[in-house]
Amino acid sequence: MRRPMLKFLLVDDNEGFHITMKRYAAEKKISLQCVTNGDDAFDKLKDQPYSYDAIILDFNCIYHRGEKANRLFLGKFLDNLLNEKIHLPKAVLSGNPKAIEAQQFRTEKFFKKGEGEKQCLEYLVIQANKIEWTRTKEKYSKVIQIFDRHLDENHKEMFFDCIKNAK
Repeated sequence: MRRPMLKFLLVDDNEGFHITMKRYAAEKKISLQCVTNGDDAFDKLKDQPYSYDAIILDFNCIYHRGEKANRLFLGKFLDNLLNEKIHLPKAVLSGNPKAIEAQQFRTEKFFKKGEGEKQCLEYLVIQANKIEWTRTKEKYSKVIQIFDRHLDENHKEMFFDCIKNAK
């Protein structure tokens, strides 16, 4: 059975950049939903928490509708993801020179706009594929506890493949 298409969320106030990223995502068979601010992103994430596989964030973006973009966006957005217990792979894609300085303060992977778009998507595909097991463990926690006690890593992988193919 074919794996379903990955679905990423891009939060960037530059709507022209959405077109660029959608083109790159389509090349990699990734569905990319785009929003221009943090409020819209959280609306989507809260409405369908398991429908997204990763998030791409701008460094200097709009948080609340009607506000202007600012450098506080990234820290505030990441803190709110933690508060809401939304655990998804994340990457920052920014052309802002201050984003380079911020790399030392955050654990998210940073990519530079204009040269790192494809690498960002490739990185997130790898990270997104890792969260499938985590989500499966959450959904079938009691069953997984039994298998965790009795299966080695190879057999867990076989079990996971069975669950994916059964959907």
